Amino acid sequence: MAVKEVFPDCTYHQCVLHAGRDAKRIVWISLPNNRIDELINTTHTNFKNLFGIKD
Repeated sequence: MAVKEVFPDCTYHQCVLHAGRDAKRIVWISLPNNRIDELINTTHTNFKNLFGIKD
């Protein structure tokens, strides 16, 4: 089922996978190299906690 079918009034449709990918890309180009790995790991952990994802 498409996101638009579930949320017809929503003007922006993006799955968690693509939202996470886009966030990582934005972080990647915004930070100095020595902070990227740390922030990606923190962001990944925050997404997992937010959506209750288990390893």
